[in-house]
Amino acid sequence: MWKKHPLIIPGDLNALVAAIHDAGQEFGPHPIYRGQRNAMWEIESSFSRGVSESTQELMQNPSTRGEGRSYYIASKSFLNYFSSMKPSEEVIKKLNGQGCPYFEISRHHQQNFLKSKIHGIKDADLSGSPVIDFTFSPWTALFFANFEVNYKTEGLQPKLKESRSTDAAVYIVNYQAFEIYRTIPEIIVNYKLSNIENRDFKKPCIISPLSQINDENDQKPKRQQAVYVLQIDFRYSLDEALSIIEQETRKKMYCKIVVKKELFEECKKFLFSMNLSLDYLFPQKLHYQMDRIQNVFKIYALRTS
Repeated sequence: MWKKHPLIIPGDLNALVAAIHDAGQEFGPHPIYRGQRNAMWEIESSFSRGVSESTQELMQNPSTRGEGRSYYIASKSFLNYFSSMKPSEEVIKKLNGQGCPYFEISRHHQQNFLKSKIHGIKDADLSGSPVIDFTFSPWTALFFANFEVNYKTEGLQPKLKESRSTDAAVYIVNYQAFEIYRTIPEIIVNYKLSNIENRDFKKPCIISPLSQINDENDQKPKRQQAVYVLQIDFRYSLDEALSIIEQETRKKMYCKIVVKKELFEECKKFLFSMNLSLDYLFPQKLHYQMDRIQNVFKIYALRTS
């Protein structure tokens, strides 16, 4: 039986900022954060959320998730997701042997497949992604808790929906709760997911390749201070997984701070005063402007050589 996370519900902006700061000290030295715009949601990957209710009930019900069928569905789903990918020569070339093409396809599809920098990803037959975005920045997490981002817009950048009808939440998690891997194949081998007899709980991990596509010119991952957690065992939400790790290690691993909807306007002003805006966190224009400038210089160099 897993126990619920510590829950903090600040009454005003000052108390909220203090609570986030104090939790960061408690779960340091390098805590990671995640903002969710509905405080009732558990942390689930978009892939896990796409599973049918009946299948999710079978996998996540404590009375059935230890069965072979539940484990088979969970592990097979994870394996099928990545085996369905066919990294293009474009992706492999851009990584130059330093990253993980499977991670890049999953990351780009999960973050914003409509405006991805990987050609053809809009047509990829992928159901969500097991990659869950976190950040090293508490205020970036608060931004995503406070605002709903609408990616289905014209142009290079998404847009913000100005209102929020539910309480939101910021999670603060101990970074040391996770093992860190460089590639997806390495994870699949180490976790022995194909062994149907090995039905033990599979801990989530962090995927941190040596390089990422366009990271040199694309400021978005840097400005968002992104860190990526991989949900491997779909029988457990990340909330449950962290609770299990906490009980196994006897160490405090995480807490959840509720951001009341009444604080939306105050949070908005606070975030904007710190330059936490859409233009800063999604600097798509900068990326494409740099590409255009580089191309101009290349053309000029060819003409003058």
